[in-house]
Amino acid sequence: MVTTSSPVQGGPLAHTGTKSRRQRPAARLQPPLTPMIDVTFQLLIFFLLTMTFRQAEGQILGSLPRIGGIVEGQSVQLEPVFIVVTPADAGRERCIYEITGAQDPMATPSELYDALVSRRRQIQADEPVIIRPEANVPWQFVVEAFNQAIRAGYAKVGFAVAR
Repeated sequence: MVTTSSPVQGGPLAHTGTKSRRQRPAARLQPPLTPMIDVTFQLLIFFLLTMTFRQAEGQILGSLPRIGGIVEGQSVQLEPVFIVVTPADAGRERCIYEITGAQDPMATPSELYDALVSRRRQIQADEPVIIRPEANVPWQFVVEAFNQAIRAGYAKVGFAVAR
């Protein structure tokens, strides 16, 4: 048995072998937040510095009709020029362009451009061009047909539903 003096009364206290333990409240573990905030900011800076800005894939020119409309006596209906775009092979790496009224199909965009320019010279009016792709044609060939029509000087270029 161990004896000690009581600080309040000054007398000895007797202790037995068993100590009464008070239950301390469970310590709340709190992880250090500073390293996590540092890592978050480093990731933010990394993503901002490595991000690349891209231009939009492409813009199609368009215009709205003028106010007032067209006078009925001046309207002339022109037959549109249809450009049909079909795949040339199963790999879809080449395509064939066909124009209404042209005898031979064209295999390259430059041939399409030449055919559109010669057709535009024959007909002086601004006839519309409608591009009609087949269902399995890659989009790059349709955009190329659109670019060649604009390059040839056609202002009214549209798209038809794929067959």
